[in-house]
Parts: sequence; C-alpha cells; structure tokens
Amino acid sequence: MKVVFIAELDAEARFETVLYRYMDVMSEYFSDKNYGEGIPKICLCPVCRPSYLQLKQRVRMDHKNKIFYCDIMYNFEYWVSADTVGREADFFTGFRQIIPFLEKRKYKNFDVAAFERDMEAFLSEYI
Repeated sequence: MKVVFIAELDAEARFETVLYRYMDVMSEYFSDKNYGEGIPKICLCPVCRPSYLQLKQRVRMDHKNKIFYCDIMYNFEYWVSADTVGREADFFTGFRQIIPFLEKRKYKNFDVAAFERDMEAFLSEYI
C-alpha cells in the first residue's frame, strides 16, 4: 500500500518538524503491505490550524484512482505549547482517526482489520 502525505499547517504550531521526521518512516512501513485492491493508496492530510477557522474533517474516496483521502485533525492550541515528546505522541495517536471511516464505509476488496492491526503495530513502536 502506498501512503502519501499532504498537509494543512500553521507555522506557529511547528507541526512540520514532527511530520517531516516521520512521514517517510510511515510510508516505508506500509509500502510492502497489501490489504486488497479496493484501496491501494491512502493520502493523509494532517490539519493543524487555529480552532477559530472551524475547519471540518474531510474524508473522501477517489473511486476512479482508488485513493482514500482523510484529514487527520490536530489541536492547534495544544501543539503551540506542547513539548517534543507530547507532539510526537499526539502525532502518532492522530492516525487512529482513519479507522472508523474505513470501517463505516466498508470498501470492497479492502481488509480493514488487517490494516488496523498493522497500524496499531506501527503506532506501538512510537507511542
């Protein structure tokens, strides 16, 4: 499975320092995994912006290209004041937001349970 990242960030939160350190690690971890042909690619978009913007989490499936897009919402106010250890823990914990959307939509030819097991195994190395 291919995992790619795009991001919607505010520089004040310094989110990119954690994102750039770990996004290749996560992409590499999932690169040799296969959960079925239903979703061969996931595009994750960490969103760490001020709450007054009232941004909503976006989740969509590009059926033509078989790409699942999901915003991972983070608390901007927390990130502005958190230390490095707290930021890293929050960064990895945020990826659990993906699972309920995959379970709810029940994508054909995609093994959500196996993906969740691998996600938890990956997260357990960092949390």
